[in-house]
Amino acid sequence: MTVNTRFQFVVGICSLVAVTGVHDTDPFVGVSLKDRRSTISAGEQLIILSVPQGNIRIKLRPDLSKSSVEQVLSVAKQNACASGCKFYRAEPDFLLQGSIRSRVPSNTELGSCPPEFRDKPRSTPCPAHDPNCGCHGPIMIPGMVGWAGGGAGPDFFIYTGHGPATHWNNDHTVWGEIADELSFEVVDNVLKLPTNRPGHGMAMLVNTVRFELKVA
Repeated sequence: MTVNTRFQFVVGICSLVAVTGVHDTDPFVGVSLKDRRSTISAGEQLIILSVPQGNIRIKLRPDLSKSSVEQVLSVAKQNACASGCKFYRAEPDFLLQGSIRSRVPSNTELGSCPPEFRDKPRSTPCPAHDPNCGCHGPIMIPGMVGWAGGGAGPDFFIYTGHGPATHWNNDHTVWGEIADELSFEVVDNVLKLPTNRPGHGMAMLVNTVRFELKVA
């Protein structure tokens, strides 16, 4: 799936749901549909992750995790990243993972479970790295940004798969989403950088990519 196709998938599916309504079988239920647009509406907030490849614009989602958004904004406003803001894992067609470590205290609060999912059983067992997993956000779709490992930060990832991440159920606290096609292109360019796979099998960047975090 190309960048443009993936971006159109995200915009198109959200437009379809907005027109037809939300149903119990819809994997995107729990996401505020009015916010799932490719444009930024009045009152919405953006942060920018600046990397050598360009700018990654992320629209913040306080409706999914207010405490996460507040913490990320604090880091951006205080220019508090130093050397702790970097991408270190790159798995094409899956995710780009990094960390927002700073002098600002990390977020400690997980996202809440969308009402539509509270009575639904998991489709898969809890993963080994998160044995006490729970429902902390929506089913992730391409471009969503959330905390890694079922935790509350400071490690995070951008999901870059080809469709809804139903294999994760509702495990991740989501706090943002890629705002535009150009940002998807920058993410894809970072994903193309050289990686190696140490003993645990994850694709780790040979050279980590530091980023600056600022409010748009």
